[in-house]
Formats: sequence, C-alpha cells, structure tokens
Amino acid sequence: MATATPNSLTQVERDMLAAQIPQSLWPALLAKLKTETFNAGSLFALAESESEHRKYDLQLLKPGGLEKEGEVFLIDHAWTFEPEKAAEQLIAHPALVARLEGMMLETLAEESSDAAADSDDVAEALDIIVSQTGATRDAARASYDRAGGQLVDAIAALTIDPEAAAEAASALAGIQEQVLGNVAAQHTESRERQKDLRLRVKDVVAKLWAFAGTYQAGWRGQDGVVRMSSVWYVMDEVGTAVSHSDAPNVAIVPFIYVSPAGAIPYSVMWPVKRIEEDEIVTRDYVPAGVDRMFLVGITGLDRDAYLNAFFPNARDALSAHFKKISELPPTKTPAVLATSLPALVTPSDVIKIHSTSSISKRLFASESVVVVDDSAGADIAWVENPLVSDLARAAEAVRSTYATPDWFTPTYPVATSLASFAGNYFTDAPPSQHLWLIKDMTRITPPRLTPRIDEALRQRDVGASGIILQKWIEAPALYGGRRFEMSWTVLVARGVGGDAVLLYETPIISVANDPFILADYNSRARQFPEPRLGTNGRFAPDSPTFVKNLEREHPDRRWADVRTDITRVIAKLFAAVLAAAGPGAAQFGLYRVTIELTSTLSPVIVDFESDVDFSGVRAWAADPGAAIAGAALGRPDTGFAIIAA
Repeated sequence: MATATPNSLTQVERDMLAAQIPQSLWPALLAKLKTETFNAGSLFALAESESEHRKYDLQLLKPGGLEKEGEVFLIDHAWTFEPEKAAEQLIAHPALVARLEGMMLETLAEESSDAAADSDDVAEALDIIVSQTGATRDAARASYDRAGGQLVDAIAALTIDPEAAAEAASALAGIQEQVLGNVAAQHTESRERQKDLRLRVKDVVAKLWAFAGTYQAGWRGQDGVVRMSSVWYVMDEVGTAVSHSDAPNVAIVPFIYVSPAGAIPYSVMWPVKRIEEDEIVTRDYVPAGVDRMFLVGITGLDRDAYLNAFFPNARDALSAHFKKISELPPTKTPAVLATSLPALVTPSDVIKIHSTSSISKRLFASESVVVVDDSAGADIAWVENPLVSDLARAAEAVRSTYATPDWFTPTYPVATSLASFAGNYFTDAPPSQHLWLIKDMTRITPPRLTPRIDEALRQRDVGASGIILQKWIEAPALYGGRRFEMSWTVLVARGVGGDAVLLYETPIISVANDPFILADYNSRARQFPEPRLGTNGRFAPDSPTFVKNLEREHPDRRWADVRTDITRVIAKLFAAVLAAAGPGAAQFGLYRVTIELTSTLSPVIVDFESDVDFSGVRAWAADPGAAIAGAALGRPDTGFAIIAA
C-alpha cells in the first residue's frame, strides 16, 4: 500500500493514522469495524496466570504463530465509567459486577452449586458456555460447577485444558460480545457470592485501576468552545487478559469508530513482533513519554513508579529517591521584596492602564480608570503573562528556593514527578491515610481524593500536563466542626522601587457544608469547602463572629498571630516566585492564593493561580478596578497593604 497523505484520507483513515495503527492493517480493520467482527477468541485463549497479581493471561493458540503486523483484532469495551461514580454505577448493575469479578479478582468466595442446580439461569449459562467453547453440555456443566458458578472462569477452564482446547477451536469467538448481554440480571443475583453486593463492588473497585484504560473525547460547550475530557473504560475479557512486558509482542490502542450509527469506542490490537504458538500475549502498560529521566543529577524512576499502578515495583528505590531529593539544598535565593511602594504621581485623578486583555479592559473600566491602547502613555502596564501561571510552577519555584517547607503542601505534576510522588507515598509515616488530591489545573474536571497509589499514578494517562497530585491535609483546623479555607488576593508590582507584594486585607472564606470526617473522603460536602454567604453578602474572617468562634475552638492561638503567619508564608511564596522569574520590566499582576490551616492553626498554601477576573477584590470593593489600580500606584485606602518575607 502506498503511503497515504492526510489530505487524501477519509476520516476513519485519519483516525487510524492518529492512533498509529500500521497502514497495512487498515483494510482488515475497516472491514471488521463495519461488520463488528470480534475474532480474537478463535486464535487466543485465557490461561491461568503465573503472576500473583492477576488471574489470567492471554495465550496464542494459532498453529504456526502470528507474524508481526500479520493480523488485527477488535476488542470491545465492557464498561465505561466515571471514577467518582464507579461504585455507584456498579451497585446499580450486579451483572456487570459479576463479569468484572471474573476478569479481575484472583480469588472468589466459595458458594454452593446446589442452590441453582436446576434453575433456568444455570441452563442459560450452560448454553453460553457450549456456544462459546464448543464443549459438550456435560463438560460445560462440570466446568461451571468447578468454577463455582462463575461464567468467565468456566469458559477459561475449558480453553486452558489441552483436551478441551482441541474440542474448542473457536473457544472464545464471541466472548466479549455476548457475556454481558446474554447473562440476565436474575442469573447473577441468584448466583451472588456470600458477600454483600457492596463488599463485592469494593473488591472490584480496589482492582479497577490495574485494568482501566482511558482516552480523550471532545465536546462542544454552549459557548461553542470544544473542550476535552477523559473517558475511562475497561476492556473485555480478551483485552484485560493481556499482561505487561517491557518487551511486548502486541500493541493495544483505543479507537473511536465514527459510523452512521454514531461513535463507537473499541480497542485495537495487533502484533508488533512475531508471536509463537502457546506464547503469552503482552503489551507495554506504560504510556509513551514516561521513561527513566534525570533530575538534578539523580536517575529518575518515573517508569518504575508508574508500574506500581499494576503491581509492586522498585519501592525501595523510589523511597531512596525521595529521600535524596528531599535532602537537596535550595538552588535559588529568595527575592528581596520591597518594604514600601513609592506613590506615583499621575497627571490627573483618572488612572490610565494599558492592557490587551478583554477581561481586564472590562473590569478596570470605571470613572476613575481608563484602559488605553498605547503603553507609552499609560500609568500602569497590566501584565498579560503572569510570573507563574499555575500551582505546579509555583510548587517548583518554592522547591528550588526553600526545598520542602511545611507551609506548602507537597505538590507533584504527574507529567514530570511520578517518581517523587511515589517515593513520598511509600515513605509517609503512620498515621497518614495516604489521602491525595487529584487536581485538574484546567478546572474542567472536579478535584477528587484517593488513598490509592494506583489511581493516582494512572492520572499520567490523562492530559498529563494539566494534572497534579497534592498531599491532602488530614488534620485541618475546623470551623464549627467543618473544614474551611481562605482565598487571599495578592497584587505584585514589579520594577517600581523594586518588587513589591501587596496583600488585600479581606480574603474569601469557604466552609464545607457537612462536618469533617476524614474517613469519608468521597464526600464532597465533608472535604471540599464552598464559599459562604453572610449578612454582608460574604463571610468576612475579620468579623467578630469569625474570630470569636475560631479562637473558642482553638484557644491556644490568637487570630492576630495566625494572620501574621499567613502574611509571612504568602510573602515567602512570592519571594520564591519572583526568584524563579528573574529580573523583569515594570508590570503589575493579580494572583489568588488559597490557604488552609492545620489543627495547630499553622497556615499551609494549597492553591495558587492568576486572578484574571479580580474575584477576590470584586467580592468586597465597590470599584475593584480603582482599588487595584490605586494600590499599584501606591495610593492609600485601597484595601491593599505591602508585605515582606
């Protein structure tokens, strides 16, 4: 086949090209997509795995083996799920729970096969086994009983047995297409293990991340903007049986086939080298781009760290790696912050600001502020490119300037710091519950908590540049028994008598809706604070009520001292950010810093972002644009005060 160029391709061919499927396989794959042909079961069988971490492997049965890129196979998706709703979805679908148990769990609860000896659902199960394996009905019943009523195990047992394998040349020829659809819910319910359904679901969810895959899907919002989101899925019995190898013999990629009937997700598998008969089929679980890297002279272990999502791997080395980087000295000196901001005289009371941002132009516009296009005639040049744009870069600035201070929660971008995160996870001392926050810096996906390293590591599969892992504060200060946080607004003025950092006097307080219980980490109402409204429209932390209640719950600290500590850590943060940025031209920018207090009322920075919409000032000031511009020019009574580290 001649090499195709993108302009000459159909849409499905462009999708195949993007998925890096070999062009020689396109005709066969397209034919299978059009006819929904799943023929992997005619060439492969499930084999009992020798690994203690998985139940089955996939074994090639084809006499003579398979050549490199000699065949292509469609793999169905058994389940598509949302991580935060996975347990809820499974509880609503007991048949799916049974199917996933058959794929994932090494051991299953024993149960009596007599309970449904003559039931219609057993007869239906035997029909499926006979049709899928070609075995006699007596052999199907014997296998079904030996498997304790687990349908997938019964099919696998017949294909593993050499004698039965000869009888079942097309053993799994429709396995992924029929099992879920043909096994009625009443069959699953009548054969439930002795465990309660919720406990069974818990077992499946505990194994989920070792079997899940993901792809990115685009959707168009009401504003017409196309946004990408992650879709998680579990492949069928064939796909989930493929084990890991650093030298794999197959590749498997997700593929969305857009047909007249709609978009249908599959996975596509093909040999990347010759596979011998009876050889175990393997793929590389590690995503492209995750490899052993070098970080400040220390051999990185990101690939080894990632594999802990599937089985224990190099944990001592990861712990040693974390200990080494934790002991590295800072590489930068904190920037010296100006202790005063000279008042700038303007030709008139109206302040002229230069900005190309449509948001800034709208927010600044008032009787006392005008936005101009000519920077030469402006009193203020408003920055369009912030010093540091997000939490991940702020964390790196803090690390290079202060190493690992206790006032900045451990924060790891999954794109670059898997080994550091895993090392931190494995060296956490009791009573840590290993709760980590998965945060999407694009703010498209809501944040969620997990105690599981496999779920955390698998976030590398999801738009890696935008996901961070952050240590959750497990012993926070509480207000009325609820978790709370403070969002502070910071103005940075560069090049006017030095680098000045100004803190707005009043933050926005957010308080969780429900009382805090650490163990209930899946409850957003307990774990994630929400902005609270008060009698003045916002909940002011300097109000007598807030101070009185906080000091009553924490009698060992005065609010005035806590606020001093908050000011100090925010100043240190910006001393690190400015040090990382280096010398710069005169410019101004607004930022938002979120702080939580520990149970001892010690402040910890948990979030950082550029405040493009002035939300922290708009909550309080009648004319936020005038307050911000006035503070930048050193004018009094704006609500901002200069701070220093």
